[in-house]
Amino acid sequence: MKTKAAWALFLVLAIAGGLRGWSVYEYTQAHPLGGAPTIDEASYDDWAVEISGGEWRGEEVFFQEPLYPYFLGVIYSLVGRDLLIVRLLQAALGVLTCWLVVKLGRRLGGDWAGIVAGLLFACLPSLVLLPCLLLKPNLHLPLFCALALLFTRPGPGGIRRWLLVGAVGGLCALLRGNSLVLLPVFFLWTVSVLPRGLPSIVRGLSFLLGAFMLLAPIAWRNHEVGGVWALTTSGAGTNLYGGNNLENPRGVATELAFVRGIPEHEADDWRREAERRTGEALDAGEVSRFWFAETGRSLIRNPLAHLEILWNKLRATMGWYAVPDNHSLAWDSRYVSALRLPVPGFGVLATLGLAGMLMCSVRLYGRKEMSGREEACLRAGLLFLLYLGTIVLTVTSMRARMPLCVLLAPMAGAWLISLRSRPRLGSALAVCMSASFVAWPLWSPLEQAQDLSERDYNFAVHQLRSGPPSPETRDLVVSLVAAHPNTARIRILSAEFQFAEALRLRAQKEEAMAVVVEEAALRSLAELTDLESVSPRDRMSAHRLAGWIYTTRRNWESAELSFRGAREFDSESSELAAAHAQALVGCAEGDAVEARRIQCGEEARAILGELDDRAVPAEMRDELLERLSAAGA
Repeated sequence: MKTKAAWALFLVLAIAGGLRGWSVYEYTQAHPLGGAPTIDEASYDDWAVEISGGEWRGEEVFFQEPLYPYFLGVIYSLVGRDLLIVRLLQAALGVLTCWLVVKLGRRLGGDWAGIVAGLLFACLPSLVLLPCLLLKPNLHLPLFCALALLFTRPGPGGIRRWLLVGAVGGLCALLRGNSLVLLPVFFLWTVSVLPRGLPSIVRGLSFLLGAFMLLAPIAWRNHEVGGVWALTTSGAGTNLYGGNNLENPRGVATELAFVRGIPEHEADDWRREAERRTGEALDAGEVSRFWFAETGRSLIRNPLAHLEILWNKLRATMGWYAVPDNHSLAWDSRYVSALRLPVPGFGVLATLGLAGMLMCSVRLYGRKEMSGREEACLRAGLLFLLYLGTIVLTVTSMRARMPLCVLLAPMAGAWLISLRSRPRLGSALAVCMSASFVAWPLWSPLEQAQDLSERDYNFAVHQLRSGPPSPETRDLVVSLVAAHPNTARIRILSAEFQFAEALRLRAQKEEAMAVVVEEAALRSLAELTDLESVSPRDRMSAHRLAGWIYTTRRNWESAELSFRGAREFDSESSELAAAHAQALVGCAEGDAVEARRIQCGEEARAILGELDDRAVPAEMRDELLERLSAAGA
């Protein structure tokens, strides 16, 4: 690399590090969720804490890809659960990925193509935010870029190279399940497309050995703990169905009616629904196969609807709008000013990268002989299309499409640099075509506002469950109710706020006012549970909240009925079971009919007998049993 390009590289990496460091600082200091990971982040964080505490093996078949939680667990074991250190390490990984993107850009178009690619990648807002989040793309992106570098290197390659491709591909599959689709394609590439040098079977076996070394221990572990041979996770079928069902016409990350948006419950919810539909008990592998079959049956019955879903997912994946999942770029930018800088976003990157691939395809069409740089461009384009296909076939979101940036930026850089010597009308036409597709609106302004409301809802739930409601919490809940007055989840949130407010009033000895507020919450919840249109998940949440309100009022009969209703949806929740047992004990103490006391006592004892000490501490269990004995139940 020449001196000017070397200095430019240093500047690009400094920009990448500066933006990510700035983002980490502001997120840690100013973001309301800076110290409280939520949804998938919370799941990975809890899992890592267990790993650092010695729970290395686990007890169930993996439902989420395991490599990132183990990465976090190692960090926690070394330095403790320090989120700032984790974020700074992830920022360093972001800079490393930027450097790898520069190397890939240099391979496709020379030194300055690498610099342009690195600059586009360094400034992309979604990637600037990424180190702040406890999410697996932080580890997946540098590995995927390394995989791209190995794959795009011109020439057939030898044993060591394909051994590395297999190993790095295996690591990627332990971070993103859709990467598993790449592995058989790579194998076929080694045995059918690369005839020169070594016998093709030697390359193929080298690749398989590399992948086997990484995936075989996970498959063995899954079989040992759950009796299922799963290479990575048991979630393949559920992921396919989640992005290819008629309830989700755009194939984005969403909550189905029978699945709670809490990772620790997802596997059980999918299994429970599969068992409800089949009427049989299913293991993790059978659950995955069931959802594969459900997707196939729906495809056969509604082929045109599914084609529309795939088309929508393609538009969403390559569109300018950052489809939220756990996080929304627009919502987080309220608290992280680095995200509000006037820098090119994904729409610009996708437009330039797609234009570059179009022009490369035109240039190489029908070519039998090509240079090393042209071969690298061809391979990068093939890898892009292959990975894009894995996203479109499953679920798309801002997070899912991040690996595409690793390939889009070098293709954009190589094409932009080529314009210095080959400015043509075709290039302008390619840009117009790409921009038209990327800018083609899929979400209306109203739907984008609803995405922001979803983040506000998650934040309000976090605030309510973190302590007494503040004036800011009240204002947020009021605004959500005003914007979405007929939404079941928002009405349940409003009732939860009223319950928290009643607890505050009761603590201040304002009993009469607390009763009035609780009554309003209970009326709202009762209306919801009576509506047939309410989803089973929302009905469960309403019953659960009503149960806790009745528990604070010592209205045990109503509490028992509410918790029983909640357990109809989630019969395996230890929290609900413990609360139900407590309500049954209260019923046994207060009922004057002996038969009813005995019935409640027997059911309470049966529930307590199924719960371990983590769900019901020994002291609490002894107290409840003593109360039953004293009540003659």
